[in-house]
Amino acid sequence: MIGIVLNPVAGGGKALKKLPEIKNFFRSLKVPFELRISKMKGECLAIARYFAEKGYSAVVAAGGDGTVNEVGQPLVGTKTAISVIPLGTGNDYFKALFCKLNWKDIICQGLIQRVVARVDVGFLKCRGLERHFFNGMGIGIDSQVLYNLEKMSFLRFFGEDVIYLASIIKSFLRYRPPEFVVTAKDFYRKGRFFFFNIGCGQFLAGGLKLFPRANFRDGLLDLSLIERVSFLKLLFKIPKVFHGRHLGEKEVFYRQISEAKVHVDGPFALQMDGELVEGCGGWLHIVSVPQSLNVLGYSGAKDPAC
Repeated sequence: MIGIVLNPVAGGGKALKKLPEIKNFFRSLKVPFELRISKMKGECLAIARYFAEKGYSAVVAAGGDGTVNEVGQPLVGTKTAISVIPLGTGNDYFKALFCKLNWKDIICQGLIQRVVARVDVGFLKCRGLERHFFNGMGIGIDSQVLYNLEKMSFLRFFGEDVIYLASIIKSFLRYRPPEFVVTAKDFYRKGRFFFFNIGCGQFLAGGLKLFPRANFRDGLLDLSLIERVSFLKLLFKIPKVFHGRHLGEKEVFYRQISEAKVHVDGPFALQMDGELVEGCGGWLHIVSVPQSLNVLGYSGAKDPAC
């Protein structure tokens, strides 16, 4: 039995328009399935937990990276596999796993050929929060952009691209990074970093190849610290980041870690798989949880095209 969790607001509402196609696809496979549509934030997690407790072999997250984050929480450490129908804005987790493959081909491969592999996930603990992340997390300009997006929702009639650009510009003009203290097994770093990101997958923020050395099955997390740069210089460097060729830049500090402790001066917001989490503060403890999640249709091989 397959469970499907559809987030109707993912991708600006395009996920709901895919509902007939999703139903017809699974009917064509003659695979028994149960599909539920979430009605509020956090309900995807509850539905996924219900499916896992019923012993379903897989739960399909139909939505974006935030939907994956909710659906994946109760599946970590269980036999129930996760699958993804990428219907969000960025879909970085799907891209990191499957590159340019079609989601229908991947699900067929998983269900018919029984292709399943276990992958690493991250786990973050701080004041009032204990949660897994599956693609990546960040504290810095990326979380500030998400924060401003929520505060600028009154501009949505101009279109998503306009409000996103406005949020980026506002963030760069006003963001003042807190002081970070980062401690890991073989290094110690202190500074006011514009970007603080940790990832399991290679891509973040809608296709930026921020973690070019990341591998879902190496038991490690990839850490990227980037010092403050001017807006114009960042625009000039963005093409390098899209292709993962930025690691030699002097502003970039990059390491692969299994665990890190991070202190952030003052209250802050962070993003986990593209979802904003506010009200954090003090110390964070971030660890890799190796090969703890089954992914349907994933062979474990890295696609050279990515």
